[in-house]
Amino acid sequence: MREQEDTLKYWWITEENVESESGLIEQAVWYQYKDFKKLKRVAWKWFRARAGRKDLTPASKLVLWALVERHRYNCMGVRDSLSYISKMTGLNRHTVSRCVHELASEEKNIIWIAAESEKLLMRKIKKGYKTYILFVGLNRALKDSERGLGENTFLESDD
Repeated sequence: MREQEDTLKYWWITEENVESESGLIEQAVWYQYKDFKKLKRVAWKWFRARAGRKDLTPASKLVLWALVERHRYNCMGVRDSLSYISKMTGLNRHTVSRCVHELASEEKNIIWIAAESEKLLMRKIKKGYKTYILFVGLNRALKDSERGLGENTFLESDD
């Protein structure tokens, strides 16, 4: 019962249907992943699908790697400070900040920056908010994984 109470505090874990390019997570999908190992496996597949993008800098890819490494099941996001990510990657804090903002930009749309207290999405992390980093498209990846539609699945054609 505690887990159900925890989801109520995170507005991005919702009972509604979620579009594919969203940082929101369907509560039903969230409940299916009780095994953290399975969730991490899908998160890493999600990462690999984005790591090959040519429009991302190497620093942004490293920061994205660190964010996936620090992804948490209970909130379906990352709560760590940019200073922590900086220490983890060996990058300057300002570089990490620039990379997070690049990943959250409208052009890239790889992550969302969400404020916990109110339904607020930001393109840049602002002081005074308890922020979480959410992965855009993770809900879709989790759904596809449950249906067995992983990255190596081939669908039969009607030829």
